[in-house]
Amino acid sequence: MCAAGRKRLRHPVTGPLTLDFETLHVPAEPGETGLVVHVFRAGKGTPEAAALDPLAATIAPVPGAPAAPVPGAPAVPVPGAPAAPVPGVPAVPGVPSGRRD
Repeated sequence: MCAAGRKRLRHPVTGPLTLDFETLHVPAEPGETGLVVHVFRAGKGTPEAAALDPLAATIAPVPGAPAAPVPGAPAVPVPGAPAAPVPGVPAVPGVPSGRRD
């Protein structure tokens, strides 16, 4: 079962926000707890999107989770792949630079 709509919220930092939402209800087996997933989003270019942008910068990464792409940011290294050297950063002894000349 799914639901969608618009909800007005009051955030302690940004103040009032009007966000679109979608809700997904995942049923469980008898005797188990089901799952409810709520997804809120602000429309692109809205005052709500502008208010949420600074909050996004405060989110700590989840260990082991892939990083979300950030415009202008360097690419996220692939686990197991050699690291590319960073200009201006000296090499660490015993750590491969990633170049295979």
